[in-house]
Amino acid sequence: MKEVFLERVLARAEKSGLACQFTLVQEKVLSLRLANSQVIQPAATESFFAHVTLEKEGCAASSHLTGSPDWAVEAAWQKALASLSQGPKLDPLPLAPAVRQIELASAPMPEIGEFTAFAETLASSPGRSGMLQVRERQVAVVNSQGLLRTSRRQLAHFFFSQNGFFELAAPSFWELQNLPLVVRPAPDKIKELSPGSCRVLLGPRAVADLVEGIACTGFGGREYLERKSFLHKTRTVGKENFTITDDWQLTAGLPFDFQGTSRSRLPLVERGEAKRPVTDLDLAARLGTGSTGHALPPWEGGGALPLNLVLASGDEEDVFAALGEGLYLPRFHYLGLVDPATATFTGTIRDAAWVEGGRLVGKVSPARFTISFLALADRIEVLGKKRWLVPGDWGSHLVPELVADGFNIE
Repeated sequence: MKEVFLERVLARAEKSGLACQFTLVQEKVLSLRLANSQVIQPAATESFFAHVTLEKEGCAASSHLTGSPDWAVEAAWQKALASLSQGPKLDPLPLAPAVRQIELASAPMPEIGEFTAFAETLASSPGRSGMLQVRERQVAVVNSQGLLRTSRRQLAHFFFSQNGFFELAAPSFWELQNLPLVVRPAPDKIKELSPGSCRVLLGPRAVADLVEGIACTGFGGREYLERKSFLHKTRTVGKENFTITDDWQLTAGLPFDFQGTSRSRLPLVERGEAKRPVTDLDLAARLGTGSTGHALPPWEGGGALPLNLVLASGDEEDVFAALGEGLYLPRFHYLGLVDPATATFTGTIRDAAWVEGGRLVGKVSPARFTISFLALADRIEVLGKKRWLVPGDWGSHLVPELVADGFNIE
């Protein structure tokens, strides 16, 4: 999105006579698949998405459309305007005050040849299957108060999903190429697990799911107001080795949320002690506080959640040696929330392996589990020194690997 286009959107918002907000997303994506060490033809796509929310005399309406920028903005505006009189009666639309911030600098997207050459390097070992993707995303928030904020970010990411699971991510394609590639293939031998409890080494993706599960069930502003948050029952989350912050700078996130409010580094858990929930403008008004800058995309139903989680690292150089014997779980294959009051989730494991003497000795058959993430955080024994960037839908997390006791296999 060019500055001149955003200025036109701002002029429309300010001259409309309505309380309104435009949320605009433009993406460029390069992607390809790896299948049995073969590079599948790369694809390049571009998309533009416009979401418009209008409010007048207590009636609100919204619309979103995908298409060319000018058409999508105009069509979404007209569609929302046409349904405004039939919209639900709501409180006044919360709007961030006038701020102007235009950040359009980002790493250049790779050429197809450079992209494919890197994929061929990844596919150089036999039997590799997975995906490589580079995404450039620009988000803009414009409202009738005179706010115009936009920022562009790149994220590069690949994973292997055959014979185990491994992934790497970086804030740019050029940084991704320079990351060390150390893959631990699981042996062909099958290790059958009996139901019961075992020690576990969680890989970066599984740790990201752990901290996200805790953050979403405990620190969401809407969940807190509806008394679904575990913060109403306990302020203890893990032990002294457990610290979570929400930090957009360390995770290459956006400097503002989806209402245009500035983000800042926000402690959620400090050495096992929970802090405050996160908010957007609406939730902050109801709680009598200021917004923490955590508004979700309006097309996802609103609310506020932390999207850029950072788990403090430990000092362990070799987490496999620290585990000794137990389950290596690089990711959860499926997660379902059972009880938000205890952050209890059920799910399945896949791509897991058994470790003995700090080495992978066999694949583990798929199995189910049900466990409280709060209880698991309380049983963390070791945190790795190195941290990994793990991509999410609208943010990324930065986490180490960790070893914990008491992981229950059903």
